[in-house]
Amino acid sequence: MEIRKVRNEQDEKEDIILCKVSEKDIAGGVFVVPDNITIIGERAFAGNLEISALYANNVEEIEKEAFEDCENLHFVQFGSKLKKIGAFAFRNTKIGSAKIPEETMVENFAFDPDVIITKSHTEEEKQQGQSEKSNANDIKTDLEPTI
Repeated sequence: MEIRKVRNEQDEKEDIILCKVSEKDIAGGVFVVPDNITIIGERAFAGNLEISALYANNVEEIEKEAFEDCENLHFVQFGSKLKKIGAFAFRNTKIGSAKIPEETMVENFAFDPDVIITKSHTEEEKQQGQSEKSNANDIKTDLEPTI
């Protein structure tokens, strides 16, 4: 596995980019991105036939073509920090559906055309929605039901 550190000028933090992953880095077809990795680099997994499942819980960005031609990749799990998925990032994979955070920017052709993308809310938004839902259920009226 090849990584590099880059200083992000915009928010003055250090990003750790996963640059290249070989087939020997993937155990049993599953790859769990280490928690300190914030970016999966351009073509980092491209053409890798070993990967079938990806867990990227702390990743903020997936650069273009990162998983292109990973023909056995059928499952992905992203965390709430994901902000961007680059063009052709998951082209020519077996992913059938993917759930991504509501605010994630997905560039053109990031997934194959038949992939079903579901956008999810952040935990804070979910909690707020639950609060609003429970508040709506607590409303009482003086009206009696008519038969």
